[in-house]
Amino acid sequence: MTRYLVDTNIWIHFFKGKYGVRNKFLSVTSEQLCVSEISIAELTYGAYHSSNILKHLQEVHLVRDNFCLYSISDCIDDYAKLRDILSKQGHTVENFDLLIAATAIHYQLTLVTENVKHFQDIKGLKIENWANREK
Repeated sequence: MTRYLVDTNIWIHFFKGKYGVRNKFLSVTSEQLCVSEISIAELTYGAYHSSNILKHLQEVHLVRDNFCLYSISDCIDDYAKLRDILSKQGHTVENFDLLIAATAIHYQLTLVTENVKHFQDIKGLKIENWANREK
């Protein structure tokens, strides 16, 4: 069974009901869907930065409390190695994105993101884009 690490942008599309993401969520079991602490941090910031803080904090709590939450602490070595490799190749990836990628690689998860370009230089990372902008 494939397990998915859902990136922050996909969670946002899910809550906004955009780009067919809800249908993709319905096509898998809740046990297959996971989230990184980094995405929880990004979603929490987004909630506080929004005009409807309470609503968006409730969404963050729904994700945090109902889906498998992966800590980054076991992935620090993976992150450091990836950052070093990419740096030597002349590629840069935002640190939060790199921590999310390291988490997916460490736990052998498929990363679900719309930001495929952010992650395309990372060898060994399985990626799927569940956002269909044509919908």
